[in-house]
Amino acid sequence: MIGMIEVRNQNHIALLFVDDRYHKKGIAKKLISLAIERAQVTEIDVNSSPYAVNIYARIGFQQVDHEQERDGIRFIPMKKIVNQSKN
Repeated sequence: MIGMIEVRNQNHIALLFVDDRYHKKGIAKKLISLAIERAQVTEIDVNSSPYAVNIYARIGFQQVDHEQERDGIRFIPMKKIVNQSKN
């Protein structure tokens, strides 16, 4: 498996994974674009790990709240507003 994405409620990325050997090849961006296209939403959000914030930012996500912790897991809420003509 090269990569996978799980989207809940049509607009929340619950899981995004790309095998280390395939990083920096645009696979995460393509998976997110496909998820947006299929869900036909105007925005999509994610609770990013602190280590992935820069990756999501490069794809067009913006931090919408401060770092939080739930059940011992740290995350930063992020959101991408979708331009319907260009994901």
